[in-house]
Amino acid sequence: LMSKASGIVPTGTVVAVIEQRHSRDAVGVLRPMSEIPKGSSLPRGHRFCRLQPLDSRVPWVMIPSSDCPDDFKASPADNAYELFACHIDAWDEQGRFPRGHI
Repeated sequence: LMSKASGIVPTGTVVAVIEQRHSRDAVGVLRPMSEIPKGSSLPRGHRFCRLQPLDSRVPWVMIPSSDCPDDFKASPADNAYELFACHIDAWDEQGRFPRGHI
């Protein structure tokens, strides 16, 4: 390596990514997009739910409601602390959050 005394800072350019490191998998808590009273089911027009990952470095993941488990759809509040695993499928350039499936 270079000596700190020389004042030269090593630089470089990335020419290719050989291996993708992030597995695109996340584990977290599934939440409806809006507040739902305890004991109520997920409304029919609810298109997405969000997975709040345990790892704070991973953003919320949008999960289609059709992909959510039936017991979650029946009573989201009763499953508030159940952990779910998801896979991130895509992240649109204009999208704020990635989309995934359970």
